[in-house]
Order: sequence, then C-alpha cells, then structure tokens
Amino acid sequence: MACGGCTKRRLAKQQQRKEYDVLGGFKSLPERQLKARLETYKRIHCPNCEKRFSCDYPMYLKCKGK
Repeated sequence: MACGGCTKRRLAKQQQRKEYDVLGGFKSLPERQLKARLETYKRIHCPNCEKRFSCDYPMYLKCKGK
C-alpha cells in the first residue's frame, strides 16, 4: 500500500499545471473577493495592457476567450 505522501505530491503537481483561473474552481464568489482576485491576476499577467485599469470580470472572460 502506498504512503499518503505520494498522493499529496501528485495532487500538488496537478494543481500547478492548471491555468490560472480567477474563480479558483468555485462556481461563484462574493463581489469583493472576485475583484481582489482579478486585481491580482491583472498585476501578474497584464502589466503592460492598456485596458488594465478599466478591466472587469466580463472583459476578463472575453480576453481569456471563454
């Protein structure tokens, strides 16, 4: 029988491979938390974007192509 550590490492690797998602796997988030996650995303992934400061969640979805 395998130890629990092997499974934990495998799950951690799978999570690292996933593309960044503002919702983080949740169906919905409170507005405040969604704004905070979107600001973090924009700071990391869109530092030179012209529309960065006017971007909201629907614009994020268009940009991501979802």
